[in-house]
Amino acid sequence: DTSGSRKVGAAYAEFSIPIIKDLEVTLAGRFDKYSDFGNTFNPKIGVRYEPVKNFLLRGSANKGFRAPTLYEIYQPASRTFTSDSYNDPLLCPGGTAVPGASSGTVCDQQVLQRTAGPAGLGLPASTLKPEKATNFTLGFAFEPSPEFSVGVDFWQIKIKNLISPLPEQAVFGDAVKYAGRFIRCGALSPAERANIDVCLNFPTFDPIAFIDTPNENLGELHTSGVDLSLGWRSAPTAYGSFRVGMEGTYVTKYKYQREQGGVFLNPLGAYSDNAPVFRWQHVLTGTWNFGQWSALLAQRHKSGYTDQDGINKVSSYSVFDTSVTWTGLKNLTLTAGINNLLDTDPPTSTQNNTFQRGYDPRFTDPLGRTFVLRAGYKFF
Repeated sequence: DTSGSRKVGAAYAEFSIPIIKDLEVTLAGRFDKYSDFGNTFNPKIGVRYEPVKNFLLRGSANKGFRAPTLYEIYQPASRTFTSDSYNDPLLCPGGTAVPGASSGTVCDQQVLQRTAGPAGLGLPASTLKPEKATNFTLGFAFEPSPEFSVGVDFWQIKIKNLISPLPEQAVFGDAVKYAGRFIRCGALSPAERANIDVCLNFPTFDPIAFIDTPNENLGELHTSGVDLSLGWRSAPTAYGSFRVGMEGTYVTKYKYQREQGGVFLNPLGAYSDNAPVFRWQHVLTGTWNFGQWSALLAQRHKSGYTDQDGINKVSSYSVFDTSVTWTGLKNLTLTAGINNLLDTDPPTSTQNNTFQRGYDPRFTDPLGRTFVLRAGYKFF
């Protein structure tokens, strides 16, 4: 059993200051007091300016702070298998077992991975430092006519002291640098070895008992991009009213460190350690309303990327959904729809960080065309 506690107090203030006509500045700040991490103050400034009718300029800058959660600090040590399979860097270099070692144990095998909070390993809670962030946004909204609107916002985020376990791919990707992360059976006590099968069944050589990847501060994350929104709506017609809208994000930069002071990795448009970094994503919707009837057609899209193996190219993924809704009776709503209208298969992926193989279930759906019926009734 493990437990932890903290006391937190916070105060927040916000002031909206009209400077001149159509120019407004917002000043805000938040003060937090943690019993285990001390005090922190994080300010924010926002500007809103409308130089002409239907054109708005906006921007903001602020600091952010996130103390480690109690679980991240006090998580007890536990072991589970790595997602991928690996060769033991000492006993199976280059995929060939050394004499005396069993290839079925040291070659192309999943390895136990130990995770824990610092307190779960007997270290002080202060071993983990809080994450700190700096954020900037700058953009505009323009409505040239009552029917059309567009919004563009540039954003930039920098985070320090990222809290996360070191990815297993990093450990096996540089076995010399991370040699201390490989805990072999010979380094454990007889009682500890008794709880790890590989240490009991193969006593003639010294296999990896587990790799050590506790929660820690890995380094920095720098990312920036553009949010784009478009909207069009028709005037009422004899056939109803129509709307089209799109919300999308284009990432211009994404780089991060696996350790403090380490080199920056730039995986934009590629698979990175545990997940891909999509360069572009959007949701496009079209709606129709006519009295008691309404209809929706939506597209969900993610751009393609270089796969986990660094060779395969995962295709872009677009799925269309549609539905029709009727509200002809008071308090009753009936909806019939089709998800994945075009029966699109997920693109092929070689990722091996999830149990499902051949595609990535976190960002795509293996279900084909699916029919949906929904009824809702409000009693009050």
